[in-house]
Parts: sequence; C-alpha cells; structure tokens
Amino acid sequence: MDEIARGTARAVPQEGEATLAPKLSIADGALDLSRPAEEVLNRFRGTTPEPGAHVTLDGARLKVLAALRGPDADLAPGALALLGRDVVMGAGDGTSVLLKTVQPAGKGPMAAADWWRGLRTTDPRVEVPATSAERAS
Repeated sequence: MDEIARGTARAVPQEGEATLAPKLSIADGALDLSRPAEEVLNRFRGTTPEPGAHVTLDGARLKVLAALRGPDADLAPGALALLGRDVVMGAGDGTSVLLKTVQPAGKGPMAAADWWRGLRTTDPRVEVPATSAERAS
C-alpha cells in the first residue's frame, strides 16, 4: 500500500494455474454443531448472507441470521437452552453458539429469544448428522 501511495509500485504477473471455486450450495450452509463453536461460527460467517447458515430442528430448517460465540456451557452438541435472555446452542468441546436472530421455515426473521418463547417443545435439539458426531469422537 505504501508503494502505491508513493507511486513506486510495480505490477508483477501472477504465476501458476487458475483455480475455480464452486458456487456454495444450501448444504454448505449447514452448521455442524459437533465441531467447536469457533469452527461453527467460521462456517456461519462464510455462508452468510448467501447461501445462508442454518440448522435442522424437528425436520425443518431454521436459518441463523445473527450469531456470536456463546459462553462455555454444559450443553451437548445440538442442545438448545435459554440462559438469561439468550438462546444458546451446544457445540463441540463444551462450547456454545449464541443465537441472536433466526428465521424459522415459512416465517420472517425474529429475535432468537422471541422464537424460543414460541417453541412448542420442552427439549428442543438441533439435528447433528451421525457422520459429523462420529468424526468428532
């Protein structure tokens, strides 16, 4: 940057073969909660806004629109809990992901706490693919 500012930068041709990156699919946005929270959040950031990060709850896709690193919690991967006013999802290695904004299938975006209050299940759990859980072991 300094060389550009001074006007002394020289163009250098790139070397090597060109590589193509395939377009991300909806499947690429699936969050694998058997992985540690930092890896889950890296996937979240890499797929937001398109194709969109999501988890599966009761067979339906729940889009994750805003999330942060949650506190270390004694939650199994995929388990959901309300801690104070925050909804957290258990991730691998005893870490958690704090949900801020979600979008249930067929509904508009909403605060995760509002979504939580409308759940009709007593023990919500996000699906963790068996192959992912086996990899984490």
